Amino acid sequence: MKDVPTDLAEDKMLKRGESDCRVSWDGLVCVKWTDYGAIYFLSNYLNPTAVDTTIRKKKDGTNQKVACPKIIKKYNHHMGYVGKIDMLCEVGRKSKKWWHRILLYFIDLSVVNDFILFKKELLQRLN
Repeated sequence: MKDVPTDLAEDKMLKRGESDCRVSWDGLVCVKWTDYGAIYFLSNYLNPTAVDTTIRKKKDGTNQKVACPKIIKKYNHHMGYVGKIDMLCEVGRKSKKWWHRILLYFIDLSVVNDFILFKKELLQRLN
């Protein structure tokens, strides 16, 4: 992979739940974590040494607690947001002019964002 540090531990060396990381001079962190296979994350947001646990299923179906960096926990928590926005927006409008599609997409996006904020405010008032 391009621009990933070459001195990270090999896949064979890391067991499930183990990670390796490198930090660049400008604060960019590359984390390699092993679950079923190697997973790479680049971030400048979280501390790479902060560790949390997550629950994973074994091959026999039982649950197992596995150590994982907080960056992975944060990613898994927020990973569905883009799909949710795409689901709520009506993206399939056709037009011969490219700027019509972009304009309509941004109008849809602003309406969806207003709807999400309205629901959040409504829930706060009810509680």
